Formats: sequence, C-alpha cells, structure tokens
Amino acid sequence: MPSLEDPRFLAMEGEIVDPFDSLDAMIKHEDLQKFVLFKTHYRKYMDVSVAYEDVMSRLESYEDELDHAKSQEMKALEDLETMRTLLREKDVILQKKEDELFAADEKITQLECDLDEERTRGLKLKSDLASLVEEKQSLVKQCQTALREKNDVQLRFQVEKSKEGNLEPQTLSSIGALKDSPTLQCGHTKCINVALGRI
Repeated sequence: MPSLEDPRFLAMEGEIVDPFDSLDAMIKHEDLQKFVLFKTHYRKYMDVSVAYEDVMSRLESYEDELDHAKSQEMKALEDLETMRTLLREKDVILQKKEDELFAADEKITQLECDLDEERTRGLKLKSDLASLVEEKQSLVKQCQTALREKNDVQLRFQVEKSKEGNLEPQTLSSIGALKDSPTLQCGHTKCINVALGRI
C-alpha cells in the first residue's frame, strides 16, 4: 500500500490526504481532489486490505499449526525421555540377568567338576573295597591255617608230654579230642574276628 506521505496524497494546500475520510465529508466540503484520489485508490486499498486480512488469517493458522507442532514436539521429547529411562532400566535388568546366568554357569561347571571327582573317588573306593575283601579272605584263610597248625602243634605237645608222664589211655583219648573242642573252636572264631577287624 502506498505511503500517506506519497505526493499523490497531498493536497494543493499541502494537506495530507486521508483515505479514511468519508465520502459524505468529501462531497460536503466539495473536496474534489480527495474524492478523485479516494476513487482512484479505493480498489487498490480494498485489494491490499483483503490481501492483508488473508495474510493475517494464514499467519494465525500458521501460528496455530506451529503451536500444535511445538506441543507435538514436546510430547515426542517426553515420550523419548520415557523410552530412554525404560531402556536404561531394561539394560540394568538385562545386566543383572546376565550376571546371574554367568554365576549359574560357574556353579554348574563347579558341580560337574565335583561330580567327576566324586565319581573318581567312588571308583577308587570301590577298587579299595575289592582289594580289602580279597585281603580279608586271604587273612581268614591264613588265620584258619595258622589255627590248624597251632592245634596240631598243641596236640603233638600234649602227646609228647603224655609219653613223658606215662599218662593213662583215657587221658590220651581226651587229648585226641582236643582238636575239636569248643575251646579251639572259640579260638578259631576269635582269629576270624581279628581278620575282619572286629577286635
């Protein structure tokens, strides 16, 4: 819109032409120059006014859209921060679960090692037990043999002693039965208990 200081708006007396003067005032004062200028620039003024109103309307619309966009941006930023916080919490939980899994793996490995050691120890104990059983059986046989030898020696000793003392035949019969006496059987049982480690 042209400035009001444009020479075309100036009257002959040097007055500024006011385009807002009413038509009645122009006609009443018979101000022909103002009327001509008003009529000449009215259409331009109205076009500029309409364009200005349209620009202002679009500006208000743009401002509303800008406010809405800013609101959406703020909401998006808040959602992003919430997601970041949630992600950090999930990272902490995941790290904790990974630590627990690592500890569980270590425990499983340790238990497997302990199980292997127990199996090895069990096999060794089984082998030792078999050896001890064989040794026990051998000791029992040795004890039985030694006991029989002892009985034989004791019997011969009693026979020789009876010869020297001229013992009666009845005494010799009792000496002959000594081998199967309960006393000797008791000694045999004691020998077996010693071999078994019971005494």
